This record gives sequence, structure tokens and C-alpha cells, in this order.
Amino acid sequence: YPGELEVSSGAQTMLSAVPDIARRIPEARVVFACRRKTARAADAEARLVAEAKALGVADQCRFVGELPELAPLLAAASSVALPADDLYGKVDVPLVVVEALAAGLPLVLARGGPLETVTTASFVEPGDGAALAEHVVLQLRGGAPVREAVQAGQALYRATFAPAAVAARYEAVYE
Repeated sequence: YPGELEVSSGAQTMLSAVPDIARRIPEARVVFACRRKTARAADAEARLVAEAKALGVADQCRFVGELPELAPLLAAASSVALPADDLYGKVDVPLVVVEALAAGLPLVLARGGPLETVTTASFVEPGDGAALAEHVVLQLRGGAPVREAVQAGQALYRATFAPAAVAARYEAVYE
């Protein structure tokens, strides 16, 4: 979960999915890579850590805070889930989503808002931890549909989000 801790309910939704993910794929680990935007973020993270312990899934969760770069984490990931229902303080399509597409990772995103422009992702209703767990488990298990979604995601990246594609659109606007 490469989202935030304070505005969106995405981190809470992610945590609510962990027990089901862990039950079905015990070796799975969920990494919360969250930048602290304000002083309140520390308290929000502490509540999530306490809840992970209460749910019995603390061993399946990693709270790594802000990372200097996400590429190494994405290289080790099998799926990226960003069930954010509010993108306050982020661009319409967060860079981590674009980086995940480029890296060939399947995505699970919250339905509604600008994230739906990433048409190759799986979508869940905001706050629906059960559906999130289902999609993440399917992605972790792999198979032809996941490979097809990844290939489509990489094609979407090249056509829409790659630097050359973005530059061409800017040139067209200026012309």
C-alpha cells in the first residue's frame, strides 16, 4: 500500500484485507510505504500497527514509512494495491501507479475518481476490504488473466504515461 495515512481510508481498507490475504496466502506480506504528510500521520500509523497486532496479522505487515525511492520495493512486489478513496495531496494518477504499470505489476485500485483512467487495473469499491483481499489473492496466484492485465498495463504505460507519450501530448497542446 503506497498511499497515505491521514485523508483516505485506503490504509484502513488495506489493513482490513490482510487477515483474509494471510489466511489464503500465509507467505504474503503487505508493505505500507506511507509518507508522513503531517504530524497526525504518526498517530494514524500507530493506530494501524496496534490494529494489525489486535487482528493477529502484525507479522504479515510491514510499516516502512517514506522511502527515498519506490523502485526497489516495486521490484520485490507481486501486486500493488492503492484502494485510496481520496487523492488529496497527490496527482490524479499517483506516480507509484505509473511506476507499477511500467514495472509490470498488477494493480488493485479504488473505484471512482481519476484512478479509473488506469483501465487495466482491478477495481474495488472504496472501503471494501473483502473485495480488495479477493483481488490481491487472485493477483498473487497469477495465471493467464493476471499476465494479460500486466501486459495491457505495460501497453497503457507506453501509450499514455511514458515520458515520450506525455511529451508528445504537450507538444500537440502547444502547437
